[in-house]
Amino acid sequence: MADAETNAKSPSDPEKSPLCTKTEKRTVATLVVVLCLGIALIIGFQISSGNASRQVEANGTAASTPVRKPRELAFFDVTIGGVPSGRIVFELRFDVVPRTAENFLSLCTGERGMGQSGKPLYYKGSRFHRVIPNFMAQGGDFTTQDGMGGESIYGEDFADENFVLNHAGPGVLSMANAGPDTNGSQFFITFVVTAWLDGRHVVFGRVVEGMDVLYQIEAVGSQSGATSKDVIIADSGHLNMLVKKNAHTHSVDPPDGGWGWVVALAGSMVTAGTFGISRSLGVFFDLWREQFVGATAAEVALVQSMLMGMTHLSAPIASGLGRKFGLRPVIMAGGVLAAAGFCLSRFATHISHLYITVGCLVGLGGSLSLTNMIVCVGRYFTKKRLLANSVMTMGGSLGAFAFPPLFQLLIDEYGTKGALLLAGGIAFHIAAFGALVRPIHLKSDVKNTNSKQPDLLDNGEKSRPESEQGRRNCDVKKSFLSVLDVNLMREPAFAIFIISTGFQASNRQASSIYLVPRAKFLGVEEYPAAFLMSIQGIVGMVGRLLIGLLPEWKKFRRLDQYATAGSLLGGMMMVVPLARSYGSMVAWSVAFGLLSGAYVPLTVTTAADLVDTNKLPSAMGIRMFVQGIATLVGPPVSGALRDVTGSYDGTFLLGGACVVVGGLIPFLLHMRVFTRQKSDVIDAADAVDLEEPDDLEPRPSEVTFFITKETSL
Repeated sequence: MADAETNAKSPSDPEKSPLCTKTEKRTVATLVVVLCLGIALIIGFQISSGNASRQVEANGTAASTPVRKPRELAFFDVTIGGVPSGRIVFELRFDVVPRTAENFLSLCTGERGMGQSGKPLYYKGSRFHRVIPNFMAQGGDFTTQDGMGGESIYGEDFADENFVLNHAGPGVLSMANAGPDTNGSQFFITFVVTAWLDGRHVVFGRVVEGMDVLYQIEAVGSQSGATSKDVIIADSGHLNMLVKKNAHTHSVDPPDGGWGWVVALAGSMVTAGTFGISRSLGVFFDLWREQFVGATAAEVALVQSMLMGMTHLSAPIASGLGRKFGLRPVIMAGGVLAAAGFCLSRFATHISHLYITVGCLVGLGGSLSLTNMIVCVGRYFTKKRLLANSVMTMGGSLGAFAFPPLFQLLIDEYGTKGALLLAGGIAFHIAAFGALVRPIHLKSDVKNTNSKQPDLLDNGEKSRPESEQGRRNCDVKKSFLSVLDVNLMREPAFAIFIISTGFQASNRQASSIYLVPRAKFLGVEEYPAAFLMSIQGIVGMVGRLLIGLLPEWKKFRRLDQYATAGSLLGGMMMVVPLARSYGSMVAWSVAFGLLSGAYVPLTVTTAADLVDTNKLPSAMGIRMFVQGIATLVGPPVSGALRDVTGSYDGTFLLGGACVVVGGLIPFLLHMRVFTRQKSDVIDAADAVDLEEPDDLEPRPSEVTFFITKETSL
């Protein structure tokens, strides 16, 4: 065929028309402009939410003071004797002493640059130079490290702001001074009630996490203040919005509703733009075989296999980026990347080009969006998690219903290349729906800030000085390692679930790849063949909603429901060779779509049920990574079987057998093991709850002794 486009059937074919060529060029130019604007918006969002370096004016005041919430969180990562000892998290009272709190927070982040002393205005690397047991620990001298120095962000000592807050208990954070109105950078943290310091020192915060670390510091102190081991602030920074509900802030339990339903619906649209599109690319299968002369069925199947495989394999990377930079910007960036991949596919001249554009770029973009959307929905729901996941994954069925006939229509009107350009425009909507993701800050986040996990938050925001930005690569590397928490594989239930997932993922997508080509091979016209995928999609939506509405049965847990649905799904694939007429194909598509619709949300919910909420990103990363490897292997093998046998029946028999085996594996796990494993997770989650110090309430002064800077001694 002279024309590479297989659907060029007449001289009036749009792809041969000069008018269409101009329109196509305008379309490409418009998409490029839109993509550039999208990238610019995302970059601007990141910059605006970051921590820009601020200059200090000559009069000693900040040129640009950031807007702070009434209560902000800062942290110290402490080493004692060179050994990491944990994290101390402070709540800073901007609502009472904003100037004092701003001084401390800015010194924690180092965002003010160099001070008048010629050293960075930064607590990181400084030491607690004075620790007196049963009294307090003093630090903040980052210039001389001995209590003789220090410097405020204002360039000079600043006045006592007020004495509204008192030294009412252990963990109180207060300013050290050399007398009235001589506050600099030095501070102290109390070990006990020190009411005699009220009216002498400005209290501006308290410890909300890490009292155990504070008591470790107390243990190396002495009555003279000298420490038996060096106590160093190895790192310090700002924890944005991670504050406790009982401190009149926004840390909550998963709400199981509210804005969560908006997030779930947005997740449904993201799923439609990722899995919905990938499941519909079977419409292009025969066209690509004819367009790229000499391409075998296995080579063409590898395009969709790489797309789905990359979506799963890059899940650990997507999770790490989501935890580092925030769920919303990474979801939006994924939409932009997927759109770019489809648009670049318009220029492909060899099947291998599609491996890069569709397989890698679209797959990676889909992973960035889908992985973080799954995590976000999981954070919003607990009791209604299955229903929420059903709503979210319903988008895959919605896309599978709408896109096959839509793509066939676009191919007929604009050709294969034009259809790929418009597919890029559809994928770009992922970025718009990603903007609806509102970060939620959970109690479990605060409980785990003192763990050995990397310094990552749900919205990924951590204030650092501009000079430290080059070190973020190391932090991202740590986050990737934390996402791939292989210790989860030691849990019997989770390990068996992952093995089952691998078997089922290897060939479960055979339907979306080979169903339409098989129907055409048996003589079904293009639109009716494409409509088979639409039937699966619309029925799959019903299956997702039905499984979401079913109550949990004590004797038939989610893991068993998942195994049963998987086994039945594999059995349905093995009877495909019996469906020879179009009517039987429709009946099979209805049954398969219903089972598939029930199966997909069960996979996500089962993984979430087997681990604690804070380990959900790790569990999803491992699950999708294993799925990615299996997906890369299964479809090309099935395609090679089609090339050898000349029939699609063998591909469905092989695929069904693998899915059945994967469905039977979870039944090897005894119910008591699952119950015990789940209980262990709950017990472990409860064990990290830390006792908080009492609220800082004003109390009358008792005596007149006060702490001084060493310069006043």
